[in-house]
Amino acid sequence: MESKCSICGKPSVANCSKCGVPLCSEHIEHGVSLRTNAPTIDCPSCKVKMNRKVKKKSYLLAIVFVVVAIIIILYFNSIFGFFL
Repeated sequence: MESKCSICGKPSVANCSKCGVPLCSEHIEHGVSLRTNAPTIDCPSCKVKMNRKVKKKSYLLAIVFVVVAIIIILYFNSIFGFFL
């Protein structure tokens, strides 16, 4: 017997790699996998959301990285004179 998509009821083409729910081609979301020829298949309900603290920390680290890069460029510019 053919399985049906758990979201819309159309014939399924694959199952979610995390929860095993059958999905049609419209509801498949491809995730990241080490295999380049076959990405993981995820359903919309299994998407991993980024934690708020992780998101804030990543923004903070990006800002710190940019500030440190600017300071390093200005320091090396004062020594070697990249810009005239």
